[in-house]
Amino acid sequence: MIRIVLFSVLLLFAYGAYAQAPAPPQAPENGFPVPQLPKRMWNAGFNVGMIGFAPHQMTKISGDNHFTRTTNFGMGVVSDNLGRKRLSIIANTSLGIHAGITYRYKGGKQTGGFEVQFQQNKATYTFVTPFYFTYQRDTFARWVMTDKYLSYGVSYTHAFRRGPTGPYAHEFWYTRIGFSQSFYHRNFGQKIELGAREDWTENGTGMRLETVKARQQSYLFSIEAGRREYQLDYDRTLDFGVVAHLPLFATYTDQYEFFQSNTSVGKSTIEYTGAVVMLNLRYTFNGVPKPKDVDTTTPPPDYYATADTTREVDVQESFKVHNKRVKIIVWDRNEIDGDVVSLYMNNEMIKHKLRLRKHKRRFTVKLKPGSNIFVMYAENLGEIPPNTAAVVIKDGNKKRNVNLVSDNGKSGAIELIYEPK
Repeated sequence: MIRIVLFSVLLLFAYGAYAQAPAPPQAPENGFPVPQLPKRMWNAGFNVGMIGFAPHQMTKISGDNHFTRTTNFGMGVVSDNLGRKRLSIIANTSLGIHAGITYRYKGGKQTGGFEVQFQQNKATYTFVTPFYFTYQRDTFARWVMTDKYLSYGVSYTHAFRRGPTGPYAHEFWYTRIGFSQSFYHRNFGQKIELGAREDWTENGTGMRLETVKARQQSYLFSIEAGRREYQLDYDRTLDFGVVAHLPLFATYTDQYEFFQSNTSVGKSTIEYTGAVVMLNLRYTFNGVPKPKDVDTTTPPPDYYATADTTREVDVQESFKVHNKRVKIIVWDRNEIDGDVVSLYMNNEMIKHKLRLRKHKRRFTVKLKPGSNIFVMYAENLGEIPPNTAAVVIKDGNKKRNVNLVSDNGKSGAIELIYEPK
């Protein structure tokens, strides 16, 4: 039950967290939309997979009564040979974590990245029995087997831009190949062992099985393809695709023999390879290298180099700071309505066309002694004018909170008076 809840929470988290982000703005015909895809990003995240197919190989030895493969039914109660029952996910599943590095190349048209990964995969096989039989007062019509295992390995991901190319792209197609070693193979929590036997007959009717081949370790290739989308600031990535995990060797082979009135009516073997093809959702957090401090110590000219130099600069807050470098944190505390602003300090551009959202953006600036003017220039008015932003000035351990307002007539500003200690 815990696994079911965990799968649901991770799927809802990945979808919900990503769906809250606004769509990236359209690139203008002239000029350069920002931010652009970083040249290098460290990343770490998780993936969940479900819904798919796990192939098997059946060899009929004698008789006419054999299993018939059917579709997995999602969730149900399973019983073992000792009569113990449990609620289980009757489906192909995957859960994993990964970490690595991604590089941009060919002018942002493509990316490539290497990752290490740790996975838990489960291949599930559901069969219909050739006839109903009773065991410990339960009547059986379906038979379910699994190959659940852990694996660790490496992968390489290649992504290329969907549509117009360049360093400002957010939507890509991707392919991923990986190589891993699998271990700790289990069938519903029970270790897979050579020679294991189970007797499911009562009064001479039912089924007997024996594990005739078994491996506890194997190697597998993974191949995945799908669609990748970066959030606006490239700090998170959502991949959705189809993945195939392909072991080099089968995990185990069971021999099944059916009986009616103590007479064998069918014998066969089934090879469980552990291979599985399924849908996969991967959510990744990207660590973008910190930009260099903006040097704002050069004396400002008499005007601000914005797109419109006729706007009034409205100093809405003024206070003293005592550190040469301060951190400026900017975000939209209110309803997200598409506000886009440009930020300046002493006429030096800090950020061009920043789309305000709930995610906080942090900048470190260097001050000159005396008066320093931080300006927020409104590039648009969003859906609900004027443009408003929550701004925090972090001076060492001290913080000052300001609600800055800009519109088409004036640019909201904060005066920082730097007085060294």
